[in-house]
Order: sequence, then structure tokens, then C-alpha cells
Amino acid sequence: MRWFLISFVVVLAVITYNRIPEVVDPDVRLCKTLGVFAPQKPSDFMPGVCREIRVSHQDHMMSTVYDCGSEDAGMAVVLLHGFPDNAKTWRRQIDEFVSHGYRVVIPTLRGYETSTQTGSYHITSLATDVLCIAEALDIPQYDVVGHDWGAIVGHTLAITNPSKIRALVSVAVPPQMVKHGAKIISQFPSQLLHSWYMLYFQIPFLPEMTLQHSEFLLRYLITSWSPTHNWQGDKHVQEIIDTFKKPGVATAAVNYYRQNCLAFVVDAISNLLYGGKEYLDISHPIRGKIAVDTLLVTGRADGCILTDIYDADSTNIFQRDVDHRVIRLSGGHYVHYEQPQDFNAQVVRFLTRRPETIKKTEDHALVV
Repeated sequence: MRWFLISFVVVLAVITYNRIPEVVDPDVRLCKTLGVFAPQKPSDFMPGVCREIRVSHQDHMMSTVYDCGSEDAGMAVVLLHGFPDNAKTWRRQIDEFVSHGYRVVIPTLRGYETSTQTGSYHITSLATDVLCIAEALDIPQYDVVGHDWGAIVGHTLAITNPSKIRALVSVAVPPQMVKHGAKIISQFPSQLLHSWYMLYFQIPFLPEMTLQHSEFLLRYLITSWSPTHNWQGDKHVQEIIDTFKKPGVATAAVNYYRQNCLAFVVDAISNLLYGGKEYLDISHPIRGKIAVDTLLVTGRADGCILTDIYDADSTNIFQRDVDHRVIRLSGGHYVHYEQPQDFNAQVVRFLTRRPETIKKTEDHALVV
């Protein structure tokens, strides 16, 4: 009996370790007191183009944000990084967006700095952070370009707050995989092998230790996910490694997977109870439908997410009147970084010429 109780306690500890997130309804009303502050020294990231600022929101959280281009620009785009990465992953997109009249806002995601390590990393909290940062910068509506976890945050915003999001560009994570994970794995069983790291991250303590104290795992993930890119001597790899050496970052990044994977399991059980019917469960908002025009971008050589998943059935993922399309580019998981010229051209073309924009332009011309 004693060993049974000990085993039970150990198993319970493993199951619950850093897995209980705070689930919220993403809304600007959660932002509370907002503030924008300039750091004491100029930014060393794209000086003259970007301003490094701090945005306070939600109970003393302080997010580092790169604010690039003119504050009076007519359009704004929020760029959201993923894992393993940081905000500087977008350095090859900034000039292109600014030259097309965009104000470019690049937040550091929750947990990737000590001032935002709250312990709760549910997707609804991550989406709320974006809403609050935009609210603090007085940007009422904006496009969102998200990579990896940033793409999932973008999906969430486009479902829960479509009035804020003008259009979405989702990079490297298809919404089919997030919404219908079990079904997708059954159709593409080899994806389970690609997702081995998600299972590894469920182990207590060890994953964050290896990410923080050893460069091997980070280098392996980056190079195997984008195997056709020459990463030798690329300074961004070292920037990522330096980010994960900072206190608490590795733990926060791993907890993204621990907390949201648990939410996905709870959602799957709820879905069975609902008989497969569509519903919006705030513990997993991806169950709703994306309500804004969406461009899905995948690299043909993605070693993390199989590009074939983008061809899976997308029924009940987008609302009926939403324009959505898939483009495949040469490159891997970090396709935006590997192929910036092609990526930028496709994204800018979509954001500035999609049907909604064309219709508004034609209507305006008719009025004039």
C-alpha cells in the first residue's frame, strides 16, 4: 500500500507539474492600467527604424516591444514569434512592411523575459497580451503575422476578437492540426515522429534544463526544422541560444506545451461529450472558426510540421465568407527567415490586395 501511495503521488505530480493555466476570455478589459515607457538606452536592434519600448499591462506585466516605422502610418501589422525563437526573427520583414506604409509592432511573447513570467501560458492569455499591447499603443485594428506559437496566437485572436484583426498570416502551423489534432495524426501518422519534442516537454524539470544549459537541443531543433537553410555562422541562432540562457525563459517556453496540451486533451473529451458538434470552448478557442481573411504559409521542407497537412480538410475552420488560401515556399519551418524576399512579396500582396481590400477601394472609388 505504501508503494502504491508513493507511486500515485509521483504520477499525480508528473501529470499536474506546471500544467494548470489561468484561462481567460481574451478582451481589452483585462488590460487594466496601461503604460508605454522608453528604455534608458537606444535599441541596438535596427536603430533608426525601430524603437525599443516597454509596455505595462495586466497586473504589472512589462513587455518589451519593437515599434518600427512611423507611429502615424495608416496601417499596422503585429508580428508574433514562435519557439524556439525571439522577436528578432522578423528583422528581414521590417523594412519591407515599413516601405509599404505599415507601422510594425513586434512584441516579445509572454515568458521570454523575466518581466512577463507569470506562470500562466494558456493561449487565451497570450492572445490577451497582444490585445493589451495594441491598446496601449492606440492601434485599434491591425494585421497579424504569426509564426509557430505566434500563428496559434493569431488563430485565437481571429476567432475571439475578429473586429480587432484586419487579416491574418499564419506561418508554419496549419489550423487543421490545432483544431483536429487527433484526426490529423491518424491521417498523417509520421507527424507524431516530428512532434516528439512535445512529448519530451511533458517530462518535469529535464526539458528546461537541457534548453537552458545546453546548446545542442536548440541547435538541433532549429537546423532539423529548416534543414535546407545554411545556419552555419548565422547570428540569429546565437541570439536564440542567448535568449534561452536567461532565467526562466526555458521553463516558460516548455510550459506553453505543458499547459496548452492539457487544454487540448480536455477539449477533446468535451468534444466527445458534445457529440462532435461545433462549439466555442474558451479553454481551447481554436475550436471556433477563424473570422478574418487568412493566408497560410508553409515551407516545402518543414521538418517540424508536415506541409501535406495544409491539404487536409479545412471544413468548419473558417467562416463561410472568409478568403483563405495556402502558399508553399522553398524552405523549412523558419520560411520567413530563410526566404524573406519571396515571403515578403506574398504576404504584402495578400494584405494589400485581398478581396476585402479591393472591394473597399472600389466602393470608395464609386463614392468619389
